[in-house]
This record gives sequence, C-alpha cells and structure tokens, in this order.
Amino acid sequence: MTSASPARRFLIASLLAFCFAWLARSADAQQELEAASAELTVIRVLYAGNAGVFPEQLPTIVAELPNSLYSEHRVRTVVERLYDTGRYAQVRVFRQDVSNGVILIIELTTKLRVRNVVFQGSDAVGDRELRRRARTTEAGEYAESIVERDRRVLTDLYAEHGHFQAEVAAEITPEGQQRDVTFIIDEGAQALTRAVRIQGADAVDEDDTRARLPIRTGDAYSSRALDRALDELRNIYTQRGYLSMESFRPDVDHDPDANAVDITIPVAEGPRVHIEFTGHAKHDADSLEKAAALERVNDFALQAAKDNLLDFLGRRGYLNATVDDPTQTERGDDLVVGFHIQEGARYRIEEVRFESDDALSVEELRGQVRTRKRGRLGGFPLLGMLSDGGRFDPDLFEEDKRVLELHYRRLGYRQARVTGGPVIEDGGNRLAVVFQITKGRQSVVSGIEIRGNDTVTTEALLSRVSLNPGDPRDRLRELAGERSIRELYAARGRPYSEVRTAYNAETGVLAYEVVEGTPVTIGRVLIQFENANPKTRPYVVRRELLMEDGDPYNGLLLDRSRQRLFRLGFFSRVSMRTPGFDEGEETVDVNVVLRERSAGSVNVRGGFSPSEGVRGTLELLQRNWNGTGRRLGSKLRLGTLGNRYEMTFVEPWTFATPTRTTLRIFRDNLEEQDDTLTTGALINLSQSIYTYNRVSVQYRYQEFALAGGADGETIEDKGIQSTLSAVGAAFLRDTRDDLFAPAKGWYNEVRFEVAGGPAGGKTRFTRVTTDARYFSRPAGKIVFASQLRLGVSSRRADLSPISSTERFRLGGSTTVRGYPERSLGVRDLFGSFRGDLLFQGNAELRIPIKGVFGMAYFVDMGNLWTSYGDIIDDPPKVALGGGLRVQTPIGPVRIDVGAPLSRLRDLDQNPKLWVALGNAF
Repeated sequence: MTSASPARRFLIASLLAFCFAWLARSADAQQELEAASAELTVIRVLYAGNAGVFPEQLPTIVAELPNSLYSEHRVRTVVERLYDTGRYAQVRVFRQDVSNGVILIIELTTKLRVRNVVFQGSDAVGDRELRRRARTTEAGEYAESIVERDRRVLTDLYAEHGHFQAEVAAEITPEGQQRDVTFIIDEGAQALTRAVRIQGADAVDEDDTRARLPIRTGDAYSSRALDRALDELRNIYTQRGYLSMESFRPDVDHDPDANAVDITIPVAEGPRVHIEFTGHAKHDADSLEKAAALERVNDFALQAAKDNLLDFLGRRGYLNATVDDPTQTERGDDLVVGFHIQEGARYRIEEVRFESDDALSVEELRGQVRTRKRGRLGGFPLLGMLSDGGRFDPDLFEEDKRVLELHYRRLGYRQARVTGGPVIEDGGNRLAVVFQITKGRQSVVSGIEIRGNDTVTTEALLSRVSLNPGDPRDRLRELAGERSIRELYAARGRPYSEVRTAYNAETGVLAYEVVEGTPVTIGRVLIQFENANPKTRPYVVRRELLMEDGDPYNGLLLDRSRQRLFRLGFFSRVSMRTPGFDEGEETVDVNVVLRERSAGSVNVRGGFSPSEGVRGTLELLQRNWNGTGRRLGSKLRLGTLGNRYEMTFVEPWTFATPTRTTLRIFRDNLEEQDDTLTTGALINLSQSIYTYNRVSVQYRYQEFALAGGADGETIEDKGIQSTLSAVGAAFLRDTRDDLFAPAKGWYNEVRFEVAGGPAGGKTRFTRVTTDARYFSRPAGKIVFASQLRLGVSSRRADLSPISSTERFRLGGSTTVRGYPERSLGVRDLFGSFRGDLLFQGNAELRIPIKGVFGMAYFVDMGNLWTSYGDIIDDPPKVALGGGLRVQTPIGPVRIDVGAPLSRLRDLDQNPKLWVALGNAF
C-alpha cells in the first residue's frame, strides 16, 4: 500500500497538469473566436422549417437580433426562449458569414398537436375516467410513444373493471400539424368471480365473513368491488376487536379460458384489543370509546385517539381535562389499551369579548361571529342543554377569526389580524372567549384610473368597476373588477388580455393596468360525435351555435352555445374544445364534441288524493325525430275528474328562424261536467329573446259536446258555449338553474288571451294571468322555493257568463294543499267551484336528509272570487304542512300533508294527504 502511494501521486499530478494545459488552450481559442466575431453584425434573420411563422409572430428577443452584434450567448438565449414557448420540438440556428456581417437562419420544427381525442366502443368505463387516465389530450403534444403508453394504460384500466380480454387500438388521422386520435375499444366480456378465499382467518368464520363481503361467487369482477370487500373485511375484524388485523395484497388469478377470477385475500389477525378507561366520572365508557375512534393499534393511531379524547372533552366544556399516554397490557392472548382521564371542571362561555381600538361597534362585531355565550337557560340543570350557546368549539372559533379578518379587510384594513382564545377567569370559575383585534391602518380609494387601454374606452372599463372614490379598499371588489374587465375584452375578441390592480398607498389611487391581448379569430367550427352512428344531422347543431367560421373569439358565446345544445334534450355530453387557445394562438378552431343519448322516453306520473282518487299520466316522447330536432309526443291522462288524450308536434325552427311552432290536438273528457267532451287544437309560435326570455303567440279552437244526457239537453244548458276561438300572447323569462329541481333563479310568466269577437266562437272573455317563482339556497343545500300566481277574467256586461271550463280552479296537491282538489271559490249553478279572480301564494323549504331522501315544509294560501268586492268578505285560505321527498329516476316522489288554517264552508278541518310525482311548483 505504501509503495503504491508515490506512483498514485505522480499519476494524479500528471492528470491535473494536462487538464490545466487543455483549459488554458481552450480559453485562448475562445478568446480568439470571440475577438474574430466581436465586429460581426447580424444583418438579417431568416426562418426555415415547418412552423409557418413570420418574424412579427416570434418573441421579441428574436425580432431584436437583426442589426445587433453577433453573440453566441445571445443566440443560445434565443433558442432557450423559443423552446420555453412550448411550441417547437426542435430549434436549430445556422450561421452564414457574408462580407458585411452574419446571416442567421433559424430552423423551427413545430410540435405535433392533438386536435381531437375520441373513445369509441366504451360502455363499461365512463368518458371522464378514460380522459383522466390518458395523457393524450386535446391541444396537447402528440407523440407515438404517448399514444402507445395510453393504449397500455387503458387496457390495464379495463382489466381493473374486470374486462381482462379488452383490446385497445389507436387510429391516427393527420390534419396538417395536428392529429386526431381515436381509441377504438373492444371491451370484451366482464370476468366473473369464481372463488373468494380468506387465507389466515381463524378468529372469524370464513363462510360467514365471505357472505358479508360485497363481492361473491358469480358476481362480475372489478377492482373497485374488491377494494370495497377489503374495507368490509377490515370493518368485520374491527367490530370484533381485532384492531391489529392486517390484510395483504390480494392474489387475483384470471383464467382466460373460463374468463373467471379466483381471489385469495391473505390476513394476519393479530390479538383481540380491549379499550379500558380509568379516572373518568362524568362520561360513560361507550361515549369515550366512540370519541377515541381507535381503529388500529400503532403509535400514530394511539396518539390520534388521545387527541380525539381531548377534543371531545374540550367541546363539552372540560377545557382543563387531561389524558395520559395510553398503555398497552397483554392479558392472555388479548391486548388491553388503557386511557387514564382526569376531566376537571366543566365550563360554559359566560362572555364573548372583543378587544380592539373601537373601529367597529361591539354589536357589529358580535353579528359577524357564531361563538355565543350561554343563554338564560344555561344556569339551570337539564334546561341548560336547551341553551342557545355556551360551549366552546375551537373549530368554530378559528372560523370566527377568519370571518372577522375578512370583514375588516373588506372595510379597508388590509393588515387586520385577529388572535385570542378561551380564558378562564375569576380563579377558575368563569370562561370568557376573547377576540383580540389589531386592525392596522385603513386603506381608502381616493381615485380610480385605467391604464394601458387602446381599443376599449376608459368609460366602458370604469363601468365594470364597482369601487368608487371614497370607498374602503376591498380586495374582493377589486378582483371582481379585474374579472369583469377581462370578460369585456374576451367578449370583444381579445381573450388573452390581462388585468391587474396597483394601489398607491400614499395617494390612495387604485389603478387597473390593462395589457391588451392580440385579437383572436375562430378558424373553423367542427362538429364531432362520440357515438359511432350519430342520428342528429349537422345543421341541427350548427343552427344552435352563436358563432361561425371567422368570427371574433368570444368565450361567453361558446358557453351559451353549449347551454343551447344541452337544452335540446338529446345530448348527454356537450364539449367545446379550442385546441391552440392555451398556447396563445391567434386563430383557434372550435371543436364541438357531442355524445347523443336516447331521444325517446316514456314518462309515467301519478298521484293520489282523498278527493280525487288515483290519477296518472302516460307520456311518449321523441325529442329528435329523424335527427331533425323535431319533437313528437302523445299523452294519456286518466283520473276521476277527467281524461285527456293529446298529440303534439314541435318544429323548433320555422322558416329557417329560431321560431318554435307547436301544434297540439286534444280530446278531453270533462267528467266533472257530466261527461262533457271537448275536442280542439292549438298552434303556438314562440321565439327566444337573448338567453332567458321567450315571447309567444297562440291560437286555440275548441268544440264542446255532451257525451250523454237527457233528450233535448244541449251543451249550453251546462253553462258552456259550444265553440271557443281565442288568440293570446305570452312573455316568459326563465333563469332557473334546473328545469326539474331548481335551486336558484327566477321563473316569470305573463299571459294574455282574448276569446270571441274578431276571433270568432261563441265564448267571449278576456283573461290575464301571471306566474312568478323564485328559488334560492339560504344555507348549504337547503332550497327556498316560492310562487305567486295572479289572474283575472272579464267579460262585457251584456254578454253571457264566462264558460265554466274557462274559469279559474284552485285547491289541491299543486296549489293550496290543505284543501280538497278544486274546492276553493264560489259554487256555480252546475256544482263546480270556480272563480274569475285568482290569487295563489306558496312558500316551501326543501331540505335534503340523506341520499335520495328529503323533507319539506310549506305555507300555501289562495282563493277565487267572482268580483273584487268578494275579496274582503272571503279572504285567502291558508294551509300549513310538510312532507317527505324521495328522488327516483323518473323524478321526485312527493308525500305531503297539508292542514287547513281557515274554515271552508262545511268541510272538515282534517289534514289532507297528497301523493304525487314531481314538485308542487
């Protein structure tokens, strides 16, 4: 070892000397090269390759190269910045020396991009899950290696769903520098579970345990079902006290010949665990064990159980409680985990105190927080449990601190901080919760400026800002102004525009600094169906779009177009993809990707009430007849109070305009009028105005006849004229977020109808009705729904009374639920209760419970009158009630009980039961 040391030292010294000499020579050569290039000027920059770009479209650094001194460093910087744009797969620079300088040739090779990604043949796996697993995405980079990787990943995904024999192929369609990628999927049959074995199960009966697992012999296999089975197996052991039980990776053996799997689940049971508590006097062991939530026995789980106990005791007012570190003791084959608890005294909040410099009143601060002192009942045994406050909740306290800070910051106190916590005072006898507030200096907006705008006027931009001079600086309102200005630029074809605010603390001026983006134009609007054999004709889609090839890009119009396509009712998925938008392209194609769903439907609705009995409706509907968007429907309604037969045809576009034409032919058996028959038709033309509004005109014709009756009896003897001819108009505004289960928005409708006179027919009247509905979410998922209906029918004094069939009816399951169906109003000569003046008001609170179940509380009121003078003598009838809601695939099942609060003639005051499909309104 010693003899080799001199040789090693000599070798190292020789290598170092060689390296120094080589570096010195390289430095000299570099200096000579730079000296030779120091006087060279870049006189021209040329572009080559397949990028198809022009100098003005390249980054600024490239445009600055001409007429600058040549520098290798500058060229490398240009190359790096071009790569940083993410557009180019390769950038090469060639230098050509000429007599008066240097010509640089920049060769650009753009990356191939994915234009569309489609999954064909997928039924077992949803489109969203497929896209989440695949790396091939619209507007993303195209590479054969990525597609091949996705093909393998998707094959594995189908195996997870039990389709072990699935095959995935990729079809690539070139389109210039873009590629359309179609994954063609042959799912194959889903494998069945042939056997399930639990290896190592001694403490539990394997057959009983296997029967409780959600995956059994004969079931279709999927990895998700297996995961649920493992969770259930763990729960079974946990319920029996085996908290140390471990399950290992299951062995899933697939038999390709039988297309079946054998599952083996190895387990290590461990000892049975018992939990014991000592030292406690005010809590039972069951509640403590539930609070500890110990499901495993390890250091982390034991510490978490200790923390859970302290949190449980603290929330119940035992703020000084202590829990010793848990102990573990073997008792035979079992393990005992012990917790020693000292509860201490129990405290309730006696005071909520705010320590600040009086910028805001105590009342205002108290209104912001939810932490409350105990109420007046808190000092009495048992009754204290009904108190409206008093328990200290640390999570609620932290939330209150954040709310207070946000409140101060919205008032311009940008540096506001809230600290504090529970304080035990008076020698341990009193609990106070203290909020310590440091508000800092207030920022006030003295003026507002717009900078950097060229294409949009300052006045137009200022109108988008809600802040005014003199207002406190509110960051939320600042951001709202930024967003609104960006939306304005996007609506004018400049979606890449950027907006940011700058506040001058010395002058108080808030400036909105605008960087106007380049105009963006829509290249082509392409329509693509995910279904293999789509039925919808392309022109049906294009006429719903609010943009065309060559239009300025407008994200708002794209979103509205998507909503219009959804409203057609025969697409389950509508996606507006804009490849190249995220990369900043100035011309962007719009790919409208659609997935059709079944356009035909069978709807069954029904209900029951003591006064009306069983009633039901069967409706057949085709929303997209022959792929043209036309609707064909038929409806059969059967009930004690009458039967109705109806055929409907809807043409959504009339005369190549978005005018909807509805033709309806019907026959109605009015059993309430002694088997009076009416046969008629109506035609309605309506058109949308902007997004939420619709106007319509209508003509209706009906003939009335007796289905039976005494000889010589005519329809006029029933108070009904033999013919009706009426024209009408309506205005509708609907901003509801959902047509069937709205949670927010308005529905407003006004209708006007005139019968007789120039319209013909023997029935004459003028009728005006209004219907206003409002929906909101006051808290969480609770929905408040309200409705107000008003109506008036009038006639000339010298004419016969309004036909009985055209008068208003009220009462029952969808109007005033405390009274029998159609029982409100004045009895006419023919035994029906009707009126010429209508008032109806409803308010309902819809509360979800769990899963498909919900409940509702409602207040209904309303009445009918013959003349205005009757309103004082017979005020509106009121009903209170509640009910159960069950969500089903065909709509919510509604079970309501309404109790009348106003006496109605000689009718009983008993609550009324209603069972029906669909909401009341």
